[in-house]
Amino acid sequence: MDTEIQSPGIIDANSIIGDDKDFLDSRSLFIHCYQQPPSMMWVDKTDNKKILEYIKKEYGDAIGGIYQYSEFNRKKKAIEFYRTIVLLADNCMLELAHGYCQILYTHGIIR
Repeated sequence: MDTEIQSPGIIDANSIIGDDKDFLDSRSLFIHCYQQPPSMMWVDKTDNKKILEYIKKEYGDAIGGIYQYSEFNRKKKAIEFYRTIVLLADNCMLELAHGYCQILYTHGIIR
């Protein structure tokens, strides 16, 4: 299995920005980083804060990057993360947002 995240030089940022123009599109970013289209799995009703903490603790060495789209909530006086993308080794990526976790991977990674 390929364990390195590929980054083939400079790219046109529009090729990995989502249709909403606010943040990265995880599928396009996956294709850019891993040079192949992903298989995808979806899990809803997730606690993404706990998932991210777990991934950082248990798989910290495999993390190639974390990208977050967030907003500062003035009432709560805290940052709220709306979408998080985690690049992992072995052609795997997570997208955490709005109570769901999407797992993007190459065939054969998830058993």
